[in-house]
Amino acid sequence: MNKNVIVCFFFALAIATTMIDHTSGVVTCQQAITPLLPCLSFFRAPGPATPSPQCCSAAQGLDRIAAGSRPDRQAICRCIKAVFTSGQFQINLKNAKAIVPLCRLSTNIPIDPKTNCDM
Repeated sequence: MNKNVIVCFFFALAIATTMIDHTSGVVTCQQAITPLLPCLSFFRAPGPATPSPQCCSAAQGLDRIAAGSRPDRQAICRCIKAVFTSGQFQINLKNAKAIVPLCRLSTNIPIDPKTNCDM
């Protein structure tokens, strides 16, 4: 993976981390986003793509955390939204949305820059 992409990813993660309230004791942006690194090439693919088994495994782990509580689900949603809207990546929104059915996620956190995470 391109070194610049990884550096940009962690820069965006740092930005997202500062945007989330850490006083609640719920999942942090670092806990939510870092495991999704195997999905980065899938999210950035210019056309339809298939997520790797490692990507789906990471997404399913995050899905289990999100299913655990509403505050965790909201925190994960806010982190994902912050990374996707940071402008640091050229995310293929169609691929990002496709991860839910392709990886058989149950929580179905809406992946959209306009998502209301207070669900």
